Amino acid sequence: MTGRIRLAKGNLTRRVPGSMSGYEKSFAEQLEADKFGGLIVSYRFEAVRLKLADMTYWTPDFYILYPDGSIEFVEVKGSWKAPNQDKSRVKLKVAAEQYPEFRFVAITKRAKKSGGGWEREEIG
Repeated sequence: MTGRIRLAKGNLTRRVPGSMSGYEKSFAEQLEADKFGGLIVSYRFEAVRLKLADMTYWTPDFYILYPDGSIEFVEVKGSWKAPNQDKSRVKLKVAAEQYPEFRFVAITKRAKKSGGGWEREEIG
């Protein structure tokens, strides 16, 4: 079980910080293609930690720099219906409110039967 730690309760696991999930790896491959094609300048995985409140932080999955100098923070999820995703969505919305100078995006993988690719939701 590389890149995951087992939690005390049942079979729940959590990804080890700094290791990418399968969805994040797949999205990083898309970002590499975008970088090669000149659509983005650069991207970094878990490179930024934003303070939302006292002792409350959010680390976006990806920081993306565009050729026009704009910056986007991306949260990649397999689904927002999975357990404990409410907390992630709240942090994403709070970050978008507190840091209006950046774009915040939620990305989910589209099923192959629905055409594949990525579903993009801009927050804020």
